[in-house]
Amino acid sequence: MNVVYGNLTIKYHNNSQIANSLELILNEHDTEKLYANVADSFSNPIENASILWSSSDPSIVIVDNNGTIKGIKSGTATITATAAGVMDSCEVKVVNAPTFT
Repeated sequence: MNVVYGNLTIKYHNNSQIANSLELILNEHDTEKLYANVADSFSNPIENASILWSSSDPSIVIVDNNGTIKGIKSGTATITATAAGVMDSCEVKVVNAPTFT
């Protein structure tokens, strides 16, 4: 059976908030888990879909194969999740980590 993927949505905060609808801000060296929710063309969830994660600028924010992002230095980069030709992306702003004296 050939599954046609209909959409993919990136979420964060325990899979409860859509990442591209809010500004995602991350401190340098902090991490956040992103989730990719994939659905077929009838909006039925597709479990265990193979997701490819990427960062538009790994010198600012990196992403691993599981969707965990880490702020590297100040700036803005786009995180993209792709599955079988459908994709979603979110902008991540990395800010200087606060220093305490």
